[in-house]
Amino acid sequence: MTDAELIVVGASAASRPIPQIEADLARAGERPLLSERGLMRQLGIISRAPEQALPFGKADIARRAGLPVATVHLLALFDIIEGDNGRFDFRAMKAAIEARKLLEQVGLPTLAFACRRMREALGVDAPLPSCRSRPMRQALSS
Repeated sequence: MTDAELIVVGASAASRPIPQIEADLARAGERPLLSERGLMRQLGIISRAPEQALPFGKADIARRAGLPVATVHLLALFDIIEGDNGRFDFRAMKAAIEARKLLEQVGLPTLAFACRRMREALGVDAPLPSCRSRPMRQALSS
């Protein structure tokens, strides 16, 4: 990692304990960090949102979703919420709010893998804004 100019955080990194993820990210220092989908946007494989369509920063998302900024950073690195260069749209805001509700019931690794699987299986770009979470007991009784 010492010679890298850019670090791409893969979805499988979400399976590590949060303190290990935080330690690895701290070792990255000042090097830019990108999620897998962030790299695909940089390479032009998937489209980028117009800059004017990204009015929110991480602190805005954190405040409105009721999450710590560090959690919003992890949600973005694992493509649970999507943005571009630290800027986010309304869809990401909605996803962060849903993520907060889901993180009360499941851990970050489970949420990251579920979002990735929904993206692959259902062909949706933003899985969380496409669904609404319910308390686990309510979902099981339906």
